[in-house]
Amino acid sequence: MLVAVQHSEGARGDGLAGAEAKVAQWMRTWTGDFGLPGIAVFNAATPIGMADALVLSPYGCLVLEIDGFTRRQDGALRAPAEGAWEVDGQPAALHSTNLIEEVRANVTAVRSALNAAGITTGAVPGLVVLLPTPGSEIELASEPSGDIQVVLAPHQKPLRRYFHTLCKSEKVWDANTVAAAARALKLTEQVPGVLDLYQHGIPETIYAAPAAPEAAPPPPPVRQAPPAPAPPPAKRSGSTRLVLMVILGALVLAGLIWLVGTVYDVFH
Repeated sequence: MLVAVQHSEGARGDGLAGAEAKVAQWMRTWTGDFGLPGIAVFNAATPIGMADALVLSPYGCLVLEIDGFTRRQDGALRAPAEGAWEVDGQPAALHSTNLIEEVRANVTAVRSALNAAGITTGAVPGLVVLLPTPGSEIELASEPSGDIQVVLAPHQKPLRRYFHTLCKSEKVWDANTVAAAARALKLTEQVPGVLDLYQHGIPETIYAAPAAPEAAPPPPPVRQAPPAPAPPPAKRSGSTRLVLMVILGALVLAGLIWLVGTVYDVFH
């Protein structure tokens, strides 16, 4: 992952300190065999102010708010979407008291800027990254629902786990879309050009599997032709009836002759 910083006016060095500097240091090591796709721009200006970081990746634009605990706290952190954040009933010792409002406002502003540029694909989630003080034993008991999540990161593994989960989602932005998003968000000085984005895990194109062809409708049933009617019996002609009568008469005559001969033999 490439890490860049949008310098603030009057800032020295890269302008990062505290928790933001620590997260940027982690992300700079996510290269080579441990690389994750994307461009992380810290101190990124948004249409309404500034986000701690914007991450442009094949999965969309992630808005980060990063904060650290000012003192050690142990226990269960409750981070509701509305209301104060507490650790075991005590106010969470964070620098900011309205992290959800800050990240939600930036998410809305970034999404509006992308939509205005015609970029309607890709999610724009929000992520709050919290760094406890060394040695703290703190766990997340509850967090906001929806597009904003909270990661407790005493070290970089929980944050890497979040990005690994993100990388399992569908890729929706190619290099041209990431470059267009950078123009819409005025990050062109921090985000490389299209040809260089390939080196940071941004695909040249998004492959879309061709849609399966629709099955052809079944052919209409074949209508069976009705069987041909049987031909009518041939009519017997008059000559045929005459022949039959002659034969019948001959048989009758032969029978009479035989009968007369038999009677004669009996009485003589």
